[in-house]
Amino acid sequence: GLGDVYKRQDKKRLTNKKDSLWVEEESLYQRCGSCHHLHDVKEFTANQWPQIMKTMQNNAGFTKNEAKNVSVFLQYKSIQEK
Repeated sequence: GLGDVYKRQDKKRLTNKKDSLWVEEESLYQRCGSCHHLHDVKEFTANQWPQIMKTMQNNAGFTKNEAKNVSVFLQYKSIQEK
């Protein structure tokens, strides 16, 4: 159940500070700018980011989990920034 999911969470990742939620994902996203200009989060929709990240995963050297986390970060930011 849902309680089991919470028990498995890495407690080091839990925070009560909103600003620190996406630190790792933001840092990983910066890696995208090493080959091309860093796209603004609003340049693509929340629905477009997952496919873009899937395509770029190997180019950026992301693990599957890192690519997923950055994708969720970009989806969140693309909605928040509008």
